[in-house]
Amino acid sequence: MGTPREDAENAVVFLAVGGVLASVLGGVLAATQWPSDQGFEHHGNAFVAFVGAAIGLLGQLALFVALVAVGARLGVRWSGLLDPEPSEPPPPRSYLDEDGL
Repeated sequence: MGTPREDAENAVVFLAVGGVLASVLGGVLAATQWPSDQGFEHHGNAFVAFVGAAIGLLGQLALFVALVAVGARLGVRWSGLLDPEPSEPPPPRSYLDEDGL
């Protein structure tokens, strides 16, 4: 376990890689199991094809979430809103801080 920032970056990477793998696996499964009639031979299983399509859809959703997270991170970097690392603790509050002075 690292810092929360490192954990978030690792989660985005895992979402992206897992999304690509699930999309490819689901697409291949759906394509190979799609029911078809070739002469007298019937092959494919509609249930397995739909499960493969659902896996592919979830994989694409995970990849989309990872891409949105990367885009948000780039937007925060571009805007300059990154929180700087505090070099020293803030000074103690005085009674003047309560009045907004």
